[in-house]
Amino acid sequence: PAGPTPESLLPEIDAPVLALWGTEDPWTPVDRGLHPGNGLENYAKGSFELRLLNGAGHCPHDEVPEDVNQNMIQWLKELPL
Repeated sequence: PAGPTPESLLPEIDAPVLALWGTEDPWTPVDRGLHPGNGLENYAKGSFELRLLNGAGHCPHDEVPEDVNQNMIQWLKELPL
């Protein structure tokens, strides 16, 4: 069975959220489907940033780990202290 939805989890997170999404995701396209990524900021309790990873599919952490790491490091450096 499927787990909790992003819409049900995001309101519970009391911290900034970075979502990395592959532009070529065949199972969960960012702009359509049951849980479109480009609408998830509406459910976030705090700050939410969506970054698209060009050419990546459903598992960017496996497909383009350098891009994932670079985006995460940049995002972490930009967080207010």
